Amino acid sequence: RRVLFRSEKLEQCVPLGLDAGIVAPTRSDGGLDADALLVALLEATGGIDVTLDLVGGAYLRVAVDAAAAGGRIVCIGTLAGLRTEVSVLSILTKRLRINGTVLRPRSRAEKAAATAAFTEDVVPLLADGRITTVVDTVVTLDEAENAYALLARDANFGKVVLDCR
Repeated sequence: RRVLFRSEKLEQCVPLGLDAGIVAPTRSDGGLDADALLVALLEATGGIDVTLDLVGGAYLRVAVDAAAAGGRIVCIGTLAGLRTEVSVLSILTKRLRINGTVLRPRSRAEKAAATAAFTEDVVPLLADGRITTVVDTVVTLDEAENAYALLARDANFGKVVLDCR
């Protein structure tokens, strides 16, 4: 695969396993250039098998259009908007599976099951180092304002952890 780097942060992802990284292109008004993003995604991947859509809005339309046959899309967030238009024909002909998920409104039993699955499936990967959490900065509670400033500048790579001890 061809790797498309347009951001220092994407370059930092290569040691973590990134094959192709694309910063979503924008129009002159600052909005998403969905057509350019679709072209870049298809050039880099040939079609996407699994998409975790954290932002919604026009990004969901791009996810549907960039999906490979039999692809799966999981809608997790709505930062880019609650609504979009998607091609039902693309969903049908590609045999896509689109799921939505949020944790907050789930029952206590569902939350417990999700926690148990995480403990069984993910914790062992963390324990033996196959996956890791990238921590950029740890700040004390007294420095919490600095943490917010760091996040607002988009200057971190990885998590900013608030140490409340």
